[in-house]
Amino acid sequence: MEAYAEAERERIQAFIAEYQQQAAAGQDMEISIRGQRLRLEQLDERVTERNAELDWRQQVISVAPEVEGYCLTLPIS
Repeated sequence: MEAYAEAERERIQAFIAEYQQQAAAGQDMEISIRGQRLRLEQLDERVTERNAELDWRQQVISVAPEVEGYCLTLPIS
């Protein structure tokens, strides 16, 4: 999960850097930069939510019930 998040974060930051270069060259890139920063925030939120979900699932699995076996025997008539 962390490897995916880091790779995606780097990809979005590369877009932001490229857009900032284009903005420095005189193009209007404010909306594009804002959009990529929003995507970066959303990524961080998704990663946080997913990690919380995985932690919860791990707790549920770790408290699984113990199985006991019983045998019922009946006399032959």
